[in-house]
Amino acid sequence: MQFHSPHGSSTYKTAVDEAEKDKNNLTIEGRTNLGFLDPSVASLGFTEELVVKSSERFGKSVLSEVSLASTQGAGRRSSSGFSVHDSPKLRILITTRSRIIVVFKFTQSFIGRYEDRIEFVFENTVSHEKFVISRQLQVVVGDQADHNALRPVAPYVSRKRNTRTPEKTVVRGVAPPSLGGISYVAELPKSPIPKELLELLSGSNPLQQQITDIRGLYITGPLSTGTYAKHFKHLLWIEEHQTEADLERYDMSNVTLPQVNQYYYLAIPGLAEKRPSVLVGDRILVQRRAPVPQDAGSKAAFTSSNKIKWASPSTASSTRVGRLCKALDLDFGEDRVLFPTQAHVEDVNVTQQVSFINPLIASNPRQREAVQSIVHQQPGSPPFVVFGPPGTGKTVTIIEAIRQILRTHPSSRILACGPSNSAADLIAERLSTSLSSDELFRMYAPSRSNSQIPNTLNRDYTCFSANGEFRFPDMARLESFRVVVATCVASSMLSGVGIQRGHYTHIFIDEAGQATEPEAFISIGNLVDHQTNVVLSDDDIGIITPYHAQCLKIRTTLRSAMADGVKVGVEAEANRDTQERKVIMISTVRSSKDYVKHDLRHTLGFVANPRRFNVAVTRAKALLIVIGNPHVLSLDPLWRSFLNYIHLEGGWVGPEIPWDPQAPVDPQGRYDDGVRSAAEADMNEYTRRMEEFVATASGEQEDGGGNDEEGDGEEGEDDEEGDDDGEGDDEEGDDEEGDDDE
Repeated sequence: MQFHSPHGSSTYKTAVDEAEKDKNNLTIEGRTNLGFLDPSVASLGFTEELVVKSSERFGKSVLSEVSLASTQGAGRRSSSGFSVHDSPKLRILITTRSRIIVVFKFTQSFIGRYEDRIEFVFENTVSHEKFVISRQLQVVVGDQADHNALRPVAPYVSRKRNTRTPEKTVVRGVAPPSLGGISYVAELPKSPIPKELLELLSGSNPLQQQITDIRGLYITGPLSTGTYAKHFKHLLWIEEHQTEADLERYDMSNVTLPQVNQYYYLAIPGLAEKRPSVLVGDRILVQRRAPVPQDAGSKAAFTSSNKIKWASPSTASSTRVGRLCKALDLDFGEDRVLFPTQAHVEDVNVTQQVSFINPLIASNPRQREAVQSIVHQQPGSPPFVVFGPPGTGKTVTIIEAIRQILRTHPSSRILACGPSNSAADLIAERLSTSLSSDELFRMYAPSRSNSQIPNTLNRDYTCFSANGEFRFPDMARLESFRVVVATCVASSMLSGVGIQRGHYTHIFIDEAGQATEPEAFISIGNLVDHQTNVVLSDDDIGIITPYHAQCLKIRTTLRSAMADGVKVGVEAEANRDTQERKVIMISTVRSSKDYVKHDLRHTLGFVANPRRFNVAVTRAKALLIVIGNPHVLSLDPLWRSFLNYIHLEGGWVGPEIPWDPQAPVDPQGRYDDGVRSAAEADMNEYTRRMEEFVATASGEQEDGGGNDEEGDGEEGEDDEEGDDDGEGDDEEGDDEEGDDDE
């Protein structure tokens, strides 16, 4: 029989299915899926038995070989953890009374999924035909309860990426009512990307050449007060340009927008994963399927659309970039804030003790010292930084310091900021236990709805209209609050409505390490004068994951472990929710190879997106921990280079990788094609071997077909005669054979 290489996996699957069938009156019994093994058990080694049985009383087959698929095939291979334990008895006739036990062992120190295939090669002693019976071996090393808690409940479906064309005419829509609830004293200036930079970013030069050009033209010289604004504005524009390009994958075609009253509704797949991330005020461009007559009225305008284009993302929208650029453009000459030196530092007089409100602070020497130093700082001091490991109470220390300043300095006014709404809400909730609604105000952006506000703050400590839209109180009341709490970006609204520099004596930025430097600078650049003191609070551990659902599950797990100090953020928000921590853990989530092609083709998250990859792996200051399947990640050239670096520098923890980490990485390499080719080679080899067994058996039957039939008849007659006349001899023979076996 001639062997033909399969063009797909169907022939291979047929060969595998055929090999897993019991045949020639032989069966293999025993557990091959070990389920979950605790790492402590798996590291010591776990054994399991497979029993080879025959339904033939006298038997015709012997076991000639036992092997694992992981020991076969071409190329560098990683250990599956499975092995054949001890050598099974070979060349012994398998009968109803003489079975064979094969013991396999699994040993692995690292959590994860492992699989292999154990193959039994048998030989018929009469026809000398060889045949194979195989079994799939599977195991998951880890805790089953943890696995069940974190496993996916539904697959993520990415969107097809389209090619954009510039719009020549855009009819502006009606802004949401919530955006009109704030009366700014001056309109936010536009901050378009400079023409020269836009042409460079949109050009056809290779990425490395673009980076070289940008560094030479825009990111030059050391940072100083004079170069600070230029440096960060260009970085913001580059980020905005790339984000705009990334939005292409969310464009939609041939979509129907159902109408309810005066509104049109759009279903957005992936919205829960913040892909795309949408906030009130974001622009979405809608194009009609066909022109509408002038007298058709607005009611039919968008009932059917042939294109939906996401015009501006929420995380890098024109409003956000405008606020950041406005702060950077301000004439800010406070070197003691941006570039403090020893000359700016004055000794703090802490001889005057304070009466602590929180008894836990009073009992902790380091926290007590930090609070006293903050309270007794002279106006116009360099920023005071509160840092420490998770669980040491940095936020509690900040809350105590704010309370003490309010008590010690009656004329003080404080702005407390956080990088996210959750961080700002936490500050406001803790302060609300000791401050009245006349003293504390939680300020929200117009995009924040009333339903998203904690119950403890909803009624008294903020300002919403009857329709649930955020409103500013009048200026006199706004200026009367002792403490205002906001996110870093939203704090720009204070100067926008007329709050002057120096109004706040102290600006606190909690979890400052999670904010980008321009975000943290917004409140400083807009509101700090020469006497304002700034206090910053570097948390140490953050976790980044590409899925919103995974983020929620990890948070739940950490909460049960009393690890609320660990910040968990979705990768799409990594630049603001998990920024700059000493320790960053990246959960890549993807483990199954079934989704490799899907991930690479659709650049899912940071699996194969260079910019998102860069954001994810550059958040750590001291330690970066990546948790994922290297077989999946290595299919992308960028990830392969990174994994090679980790492996060669001694940072690898886990089973050995199946590729050579010293081999050059092809930047344009299609490693998924290479893996597929190697897999096909293995499939072909396996299929070839299976078909060789069939070919051998077929050839013998063709050469001696007549004799086989005659032989079968004679053998049957002998068997019947033996059954009638020689039963005792048969039993004796079985006993003797059993003795030999022993």
